[in-house]
Amino acid sequence: KYAEHFIETFNSLAVSRIVTSCSDGYSTFKKLYPVVNIKMKFEVCHMVEYLDELLKSEKLKFTKKVPMKVTYHDPCHLGRHLGDNGVYEAPRSVLKSILGIKFVEMERNRENAWCCGAGAGVSQANTELALWTANERLKEARATGATALVTACPWCERNFKDAAKEYGEDIEIYDIAEIARKAL
Repeated sequence: KYAEHFIETFNSLAVSRIVTSCSDGYSTFKKLYPVVNIKMKFEVCHMVEYLDELLKSEKLKFTKKVPMKVTYHDPCHLGRHLGDNGVYEAPRSVLKSILGIKFVEMERNRENAWCCGAGAGVSQANTELALWTANERLKEARATGATALVTACPWCERNFKDAAKEYGEDIEIYDIAEIARKAL
């Protein structure tokens, strides 16, 4: 019902592209909505794909130095839940294009990334498990020597921040858009 409503609404508005900042929303459009038997007359992309596209076409240029050592967390709904269509390279490309960023990978990354613990209602149903899971990922991030963990999912960002506060982890947590804004 909701999928039909959204697809029909965006189609009627002659929208050509939807850019989402939420990996869960992106996954919904890319994986779940196509099951509805209504053709989407618009493209759906995640904000990190759009940023990467703008950078590659030189319509956007980062000019400020952001001296940070960062690692990137692959959100489940932007990565492995999409199978072969997972978005892995775009966020890394964006981060690597920022002056001053030193990018390091965590041992488990891309389709093998450890979940943040917030998805599928876990953070609501079992807060302790969600925070423990996020803290395990924070330990992995810290083990890289990074001073910041960057992600492209508001659920991940929130759960990591909650876990850092709960467990006293000393690592900054950012959405990739925040890092990009610092570089403009």
